[in-house]
Amino acid sequence: AYYSNLYNYQGKTGYLEINGLQNNKYLIEIMYNYAKIEVIVDKDDINSAITYSSVILSSIKYNDVIIANLIDTGRAEFKEEEYNIFSTVNSDSNVLRYKEDYNSENNEDLIPDTDLIN
Repeated sequence: AYYSNLYNYQGKTGYLEINGLQNNKYLIEIMYNYAKIEVIVDKDDINSAITYSSVILSSIKYNDVIIANLIDTGRAEFKEEEYNIFSTVNSDSNVLRYKEDYNSENNEDLIPDTDLIN
């Protein structure tokens, strides 16, 4: 890490970490008050990115009454759903349909899918 530090301000905790990347780019991670911002910037823009991110994160206000209500009623419990972008539906056609709702006698609504691998 180029820079790393923990913060505690007005009872709220957070951290700032700056990591160097390739091509003189830097990854800035700022977490404060249960919210997080990540940005990739040039070295000259580090100070302004930290300043703007700090203003945004410090302006976040949580409504404790609504959060408590969501937790008490169970509406804050979300179920995870697995989605695999690598599992696709195989098709015997090498044509990509971009207008499925268009009924056409000819094939003007079809374009060849050059990325299809059979």
